[in-house]
Amino acid sequence: MTTAEIRNKLADYAAGGLETAERAAIEAALAHDPALRAELQRWQALRAAIGRTLADGAVPAGLADRVRSRLRGRSAAGSRRRRWVVGLSFSGMAAAAVVTLAFLVWPQTAGATSVEATRFASAFRRCALGQCHNTLAVKPGGEAGSAQLLRCASFECPLPDLTHDGEYVLAGACQCPPDQRVKVVHAIYRSRSPGGDVVSVFAVDRPIALCARGKQCAHCPCGSARRYREAVDGDVTILSWDEGGRTFVAAARMPRAELTHLLDGVKLTAGSCGGER
Repeated sequence: MTTAEIRNKLADYAAGGLETAERAAIEAALAHDPALRAELQRWQALRAAIGRTLADGAVPAGLADRVRSRLRGRSAAGSRRRRWVVGLSFSGMAAAAVVTLAFLVWPQTAGATSVEATRFASAFRRCALGQCHNTLAVKPGGEAGSAQLLRCASFECPLPDLTHDGEYVLAGACQCPPDQRVKVVHAIYRSRSPGGDVVSVFAVDRPIALCARGKQCAHCPCGSARRYREAVDGDVTILSWDEGGRTFVAAARMPRAELTHLLDGVKLTAGSCGGER
């Protein structure tokens, strides 16, 4: 486990969660890293402060419900949610502690649209493998995929770009929705190797909860910096992750470990797509 991965799990560790193996790895790192121990102490102090606040009953009536209600709204996603939390002007540390608690432990997918993973697998098979759908008229193998998609897409969003290391080229792009409730930009990448892999990357216009057979998919135990949710549909691996207040989904005929390794090296493009049309 890397230091960054351990930091991402310290809050769960402080709460007494995590599997035995993960806790053992964190404890081994804590024994040799004073900075990690100091960060863990801050998490423990925060939890203790919240516990005292709740025990004292000093929380304004209805505050937790108001926080949850606001977080459920689409406008509460990502950086907009953070600005709202920072901008609140409650008096006293009691209210601040409860707001912090609601922000930290309320599920990031609260209010998110549930979409079955099989729908993304179907779009991958239909639009990427079937005909390499290119309704956005990008130039296959031309300039950087992100530069073309930023001009063509119909809603504002960052985009993951698999062309950064030269292994993959943009083969096509469309906006065929896997679910009528959401909008997507579907970028289709093909490996330069003969008979190489095809990978679909979907940028979704909102946070979604990736589901399989009606149940929300669990985070995959892949040890990656991003917290991927995983589903499998036949021979297709589907991974989703949240970043920048949106959800991104990738689908490919490759093992999970190979797909996570590929996605870990992908950064979101600077700038945004070409505005609502």
